This record gives sequence, C-alpha cells and structure tokens, in this order.
Amino acid sequence: MKKIILFLAALTVATGANALSNMEKTAIDTMRRNGASDACIAKMTRGDATFIYSTMNDGDTSPGNKNRRIKDKTNQICAR
Repeated sequence: MKKIILFLAALTVATGANALSNMEKTAIDTMRRNGASDACIAKMTRGDATFIYSTMNDGDTSPGNKNRRIKDKTNQICAR
C-alpha cells in the first residue's frame, strides 16, 4: 500500500513539473506575436518568461517602451 501511495505522489510531482505555467504560456504567445519561430521559443528559459511577463504587466512603463523591451528580449533569445 505504501508503495502505491509513493508511486502516485511521485507521478503527481513529475507531471506538475513539466506543465507550463500561465506566465510561460503568455510569454510564448507574446513571442509568437513578435514573429519568433518555434525554434526560438524553445530557447526561452523561465527567467526569460518572467522578464517578458513582468514587463507586460508593468504599470509604470509606457506601452511603447514595453513593446521595445519585449521585442529586444525576443531578439536576444533568438540570437542564442
């Protein structure tokens, strides 16, 4: 019985670790709108997704500056 419980717990943890967060999905959609290819999107790290998401939701930055920062970050990711 304990083995079954441990197996189910391990399966739940492993499955959750591979799921994309809402933040990552939003960052991927934003990169696609900026013209990034799937190969480029595959290079994105969680830190990159955090930067893109936080830039999008920054209330102190103008829309033009947000777009420029996100486009620059997308180009930086694709250049890797």
